[in-house]
Amino acid sequence: MRVIVVGAGIVGLSAAWWLRRLGHEPIVLDQGPIPNPECSSFDRHRLIRLAHSAGDGRGVIIHEAYAAWDALWEDLGRTHYVETGMLMTARDPTDWAVSCRAQFDRLGTAYEIWDRDRLAARFPYLALTERDWGLYSAQGGALLADRILADLAAWLARHGVALRPHTPVVRLDGRAALLADKERVEGDAVVSAAGAWSGRVLPHLAHELTPKRAIVTYLEPPAEVAAAWAASPCYLDFGGTSDLYLVPPMHGCGLKFGAGAHSRPAAPDEPRRLRPDEPDSLLDHLRPYIRDLEHYRVLETRVCWTCDSPDERFRCGVRDDGVVYAAACSGQMFKFGAVIGHRLAEAATGAIDGTALARWAVGEWPRAM
Repeated sequence: MRVIVVGAGIVGLSAAWWLRRLGHEPIVLDQGPIPNPECSSFDRHRLIRLAHSAGDGRGVIIHEAYAAWDALWEDLGRTHYVETGMLMTARDPTDWAVSCRAQFDRLGTAYEIWDRDRLAARFPYLALTERDWGLYSAQGGALLADRILADLAAWLARHGVALRPHTPVVRLDGRAALLADKERVEGDAVVSAAGAWSGRVLPHLAHELTPKRAIVTYLEPPAEVAAAWAASPCYLDFGGTSDLYLVPPMHGCGLKFGAGAHSRPAAPDEPRRLRPDEPDSLLDHLRPYIRDLEHYRVLETRVCWTCDSPDERFRCGVRDDGVVYAAACSGQMFKFGAVIGHRLAEAATGAIDGTALARWAVGEWPRAM
């Protein structure tokens, strides 16, 4: 089958990879270069972890995601995953770690509880209260996102997949993509993986999709805690309402953190320019949790985009005209990109239907397809 794939982020490239593996002929279209540094997927790394809050179906399908990444490492001949373990700290009953622990218990997932003394001994950079405790999962860490995208695009090119950069799409139907220059690219099926631009090519979902602008900052820790940071797990949450996450220094990259509370709705074509106050306003979210943050040096601050849904669940399925789609990453698509690409390839080639795809994406049809 000839399958048009719209979007060359992690989901679109993964869909093309699976289609090629299955013997089909994918054609990848992207409005920018491939890989596109302005796509939702692009950054130096993204977290992957077992921890999801109670009732979040992604905690069910995450094991399939790990298996899909293993298949990709085999094809690439190298691994772009750094397993550091994943830690959440909490100090109040409403903190996210409490819900994640309940989900671990329900699914029978192994974890450890670390008390305040253990946290203080291992992580001298933390600003702890007497109430703090930690939820630790040994499986989890960072996917080296920009390296994955570059290697995946190179694999597709080596295997004869047509990659068409700088090819903006304005409309889709079940068998074709209409381009901005009025060219019509036709195939046997169409897959949409347009990230933050999904609402434009999937107007039936536009009311549910909110593109959001976020920033992440890379820091250099002071020398006295550099060794502790180098041996640190990734942090998924520190409690409170800032929705913080943090990646320790690795592979030449500084200490990275972001805060979900700092993101805001914005058109994805908005220029990727920082306001002068943004680095400091982002750091304000981290100050209650890291000691002596004023001694950390800002190395870089980057702008990125996500596409959110009201309930933060994925929107995957098959439109009435046959277009297969995945949208509404809510900042979590990358870790599932390889397996969502697989499911989109299956739907595009008729192995599963739209109902199965939609239910699987929210954890309601686990491993039964």
